Amino acid sequence: MISTRKYRLMKRFKGTLTTEQESQISEYENSTLSVKFSEPEPEVIPLTRLPFDWLQRMFMKCWKINEGKDLIFTESTKPIYRALTQYFARSEDFKNTNITENIPELKKGLLIIGDYGCGKTSMLRAFQMVGKSLLPDPILWFNSVSCNALVMEFEGMDTKDKSAKKHFFQKYNKAAVMYFDDFGTESNASNFGIKNLMKDILEERYANNKRTFLTSNLSLPEIQEKYGDRVYDRLQEMFNIIQMSGDSFRR
Repeated sequence: MISTRKYRLMKRFKGTLTTEQESQISEYENSTLSVKFSEPEPEVIPLTRLPFDWLQRMFMKCWKINEGKDLIFTESTKPIYRALTQYFARSEDFKNTNITENIPELKKGLLIIGDYGCGKTSMLRAFQMVGKSLLPDPILWFNSVSCNALVMEFEGMDTKDKSAKKHFFQKYNKAAVMYFDDFGTESNASNFGIKNLMKDILEERYANNKRTFLTSNLSLPEIQEKYGDRVYDRLQEMFNIIQMSGDSFRR
């Protein structure tokens, strides 16, 4: 019979378990031990990693909800999806992956580069959707914003309201994990003077040791040209850099 600790963990994933796991829960709940055993429920201990198989199933389910169709793996994308499931599961197996352009590390964020429609944004949105079901566990939870929407938000602020500017940068500089979509498509902001907002935000997030996710249509040389050598030099430290290729999912 399963332990009390495993029973409580499995109950948190109720509805997504296998038939065998559901049977183990029923066996525990029907046992004499579980009926007689009584103790206060402990505080929920934050998860440090997720079950790989569970996360893979949930990812596929959330992809279908978001996109309205099943995800079809290709020879080039299957290793990427598997490795990223290991990454979000916080599995040490991710360190043995060969899909990154640099040394893979769990402590780094993600920079996913690929042509329009290759699935990079849909992939992160599906993982984000899974994360919403795990609250209050922060292991797979992150806010997201498109870089264009970020610039529009900044441009819409009252230049006389200094607190609004401070709040804006606190929100994007200090968030523990933040996903910026369409990195490289945004224009410079002109509110409070001309600013390359993403350059400033990435430098601050680097200084604050915050994990960051980026999806971009730009190549690495194009990123260097747009954001400068200072940001470019830190990409290796900040990100697991992944190149996605293949036909558009939208065709």
